[in-house]
Amino acid sequence: MIYLRNEKGHNAGMRELEKTRIAFYLDNRYIVGRNLKDIERGNPGVGGSQYMQLLVVNHLIKRYADMEIIMYITAEQDFSDGVSVCLVHDIEDALRCMKRDKCRVFILSNWFADLGDGIHKLQLIDKYRIRTIVWAHIFMNQKQYAFIASCKYIRLFVCLGKQQLEMLRGSKLYRKATYINYVLPPVHTIRQVHDEKIVVYVGALYSYKGFHVLAKYWKEIKRNVRDAQLWVVGNAQLYGDNITHGKYNIAEADYEKQFVHYLLNSKGEVDSSVKFFGSLGGEEKEQIVSQATVGIFNPCGKTETFGLSGVEFEAMGIPVVSVYKNSALDIIKDKETGLLFKQERYFPEYIIRLLNDKKYNALLGNQARAFVNKEFNNEKIIGEWYEAIVSIA
Repeated sequence: MIYLRNEKGHNAGMRELEKTRIAFYLDNRYIVGRNLKDIERGNPGVGGSQYMQLLVVNHLIKRYADMEIIMYITAEQDFSDGVSVCLVHDIEDALRCMKRDKCRVFILSNWFADLGDGIHKLQLIDKYRIRTIVWAHIFMNQKQYAFIASCKYIRLFVCLGKQQLEMLRGSKLYRKATYINYVLPPVHTIRQVHDEKIVVYVGALYSYKGFHVLAKYWKEIKRNVRDAQLWVVGNAQLYGDNITHGKYNIAEADYEKQFVHYLLNSKGEVDSSVKFFGSLGGEEKEQIVSQATVGIFNPCGKTETFGLSGVEFEAMGIPVVSVYKNSALDIIKDKETGLLFKQERYFPEYIIRLLNDKKYNALLGNQARAFVNKEFNNEKIIGEWYEAIVSIA
């Protein structure tokens, strides 16, 4: 990792290179405790969009010698070898430094959720005249879409899947939009064969990630599968630590009240069939997730542009249950790699079937592995990113 000085003046701290400079911006203040040096070993416990940004950077550096990647970051932290970093105060400072450093392309990622409508900041892209790719990890509002369409220097708008792209059809933004799926995360473990019946949910414990929907039906699932277990990987601290936890220290207080009563026994304690593992990363996470009989990906479907946790389940050969909506339609083939419900009442029914029917479970799991290895492999996805960058550089 190479640190570059953030100084005023021409080419401060930079050495001249013939490589094309590509800029990324990462507000990493909330993840400084995570190990980002070994990103190829798996998600170290950061948000999916942050992890995917780091993974794509690593793959581009390894595969394309004609590019130099510079990460503009907001807190000192160690990154993988080969990643050049520059410490900045905020996105405006980063854009100023990108201009100074003669970056050809800026890939704007994981930004809008932190900056409200972000339009006043988007104006800086045209001010500094940096050719930009907006990597749309999240859904935005119509005002943002219209403004992005009008920005001269935002040359490409990259969605994460077909469903997200189709939502733009008919808009002005559609003309500069495309989609590139997330790359398949490294998976070192396949599903473990055992006789236990384990349902695993992976995701942050916020309402828009839908854990409450699963909790709502847990007692019904237990009535039909008495030895079923629910393992939960994730917490409410993935995107920052400034929250007030509820009584059971599971999630933010108001959200915890929304679902925890579904999981309590007669003594008012969390039932012994339910285990909360908190935020895990790397091999530790894989060891837990690989024991799943059934994987659960956001059962409410809100905000999901791409379901990384769903793909991780499938890569291990684990069938996934989710809602027939948004990105689930891109990553899960209904009745082929998992089961998608159109009406919520079928949600527990699908989980129960996959817990009890080993043959059907194995069939969907095997097909899931084959599907993700074909559709989301590194060679294909990173090649698409290279072509996108070259097209506007």
